[in-house]
Amino acid sequence: MAGRKDKNTVDYFPHYVNHGKTLFIIESKFGNDGYAAWFKILETLGSTEHHYIDCRKDEDWEYLNAKIKLMHTSLHEVLDLCAKLGAINKVLWENRVIYSENFVNNIADAYTRRNTDCPTLQDIVSIIGINVNINGNDDDTKPQRKEKEIREKETIQNELGKEFTEVVIEWLEYKKQRKETYKSEKSIKALCTKIKNLSEGNAAQAKAVIDQSMANNWAGLFELKNKNGIPKPKRDVPDIVKQHSTAGYDEV
Repeated sequence: MAGRKDKNTVDYFPHYVNHGKTLFIIESKFGNDGYAAWFKILETLGSTEHHYIDCRKDEDWEYLNAKIKLMHTSLHEVLDLCAKLGAINKVLWENRVIYSENFVNNIADAYTRRNTDCPTLQDIVSIIGINVNINGNDDDTKPQRKEKEIREKETIQNELGKEFTEVVIEWLEYKKQRKETYKSEKSIKALCTKIKNLSEGNAAQAKAVIDQSMANNWAGLFELKNKNGIPKPKRDVPDIVKQHSTAGYDEV
């Protein structure tokens, strides 16, 4: 007879009547949405194999949003705060994976009667197959990050001109907060091309396009719904814009 498969989920977890600082802060900032989001996240962690939630695929992230159903709050904002407070692992969340060491410690007793060990942080990193510093010390990555930002700024200036630089960088920061980044120079060039086309070569219109997407919490850039009050570009487009035209690039 084949043995029973080892269980890597739990049917329940401790819900203490006295809450700590973490839940107090979350509830103070997000109200009932924050309270509900946190306990639905814990429920999902408990019922998911190895107690982590992988949000790297868009369909998995959308499913989690639909499952938690927040009325007035962004789930991203709740999880960002959880990571800041140490309620979930900050390094894994930067890679769109939700894992709580405190939660795993609280359910560890359930594994004492099993033939399998309670999954550790190192186990999760191995399972999902990402190369991260699980101690959260990102000193080694700071120089590379700074160099990447410098290269991005130079690419934007070369593709669009200095007047567009701060506007596009604002969009890049917005995307980073959403855990969505442009991974290559090729994708940054494609972004610049799209912004140039949507703005008709006008920096003020480019800002309006970007503000529209950020205000609506959109992942992409789209044509303005209302162009009233946006100055039209001059007939003479700067040479730096004329000289660059790209198509077919990824990650726009």
